[in-house]
Amino acid sequence: MLILLTGAGGFLGRATRAAAEARGHDIRPLTRAEGDLAEGLPPGALDGVDAVIHCAAAMDSARAARDTVQATLSLLRAMEGHPARLVLAGSIGVHGGVQGGGPALVEEETPLEPDPRGRDAYSRAKIAQEGMVRAEAAASGRAATILRLGALWDETHLSNAHLGLAAGPILLRLGGRGEVPLLHVADAAEALVRAAEREAPGLRLYTAVGDDLPDRAACIRALRRATGWPRLALPLPWRLLDEAAPLLARIPRLGPRLPGLLRRATLRARFAPARYANARLKETGWRPKHGVGDR
Repeated sequence: MLILLTGAGGFLGRATRAAAEARGHDIRPLTRAEGDLAEGLPPGALDGVDAVIHCAAAMDSARAARDTVQATLSLLRAMEGHPARLVLAGSIGVHGGVQGGGPALVEEETPLEPDPRGRDAYSRAKIAQEGMVRAEAAASGRAATILRLGALWDETHLSNAHLGLAAGPILLRLGGRGEVPLLHVADAAEALVRAAEREAPGLRLYTAVGDDLPDRAACIRALRRATGWPRLALPLPWRLLDEAAPLLARIPRLGPRLPGLLRRATLRARFAPARYANARLKETGWRPKHGVGDR
């Protein structure tokens, strides 16, 4: 099978290429060196392609609209009339946070963020990206899979946005209850490749996280063992920021520029206590092989 892999030079893209080649597939990598996906695919990029795994996205807020949203739009336009299957490396961040007595379990049926305007730029872009893929799949009948990936990690990348606020050698840990939705990058890569191998028509959605997810304290202990940071982790109730966020949002000129952790919707999505289910993805035969507790 020939797979077009966007974002092939990134953290997830490199792991996905390795996983695909290990399973005997050919890869046509698309990186920034091959062209700007937001401007369109290079000529012939889809020739002979059986499946597209779309990993290209931007973590940087300033580039999210272009490198995530516009790039996805360009890809979908290029795929019009092409029979290739599509697999999107989506994000668990498309879900809304716990609102009052809202659901504590995050799975495929958990409601999506009702008002993306209150989220950070990365999450807004991933919400828009998923929406475009779902709409295209519904309109075209394309075989498409969206994997809502948890926070990716490996032995050298253990920090993530679900832990708290960093200040030099100190980490302000926001919240203590609930799981951190981690997913080892190799497990994510295998899930993406397995999805590309499936030829069943229609759209499929999966929550992709590891097993035995740690709480924040356990995650921080693993981070400290691996890197020596943080020197000190101080607990800070996330609800204090949750109460302050609406007040800050009312300040003229400040509200629209607030960072994610001072936006109520972002705070709730990242730090409200939650559990995460991967049962549906495991029904496909995929099994996560890595856990923070294995370190």
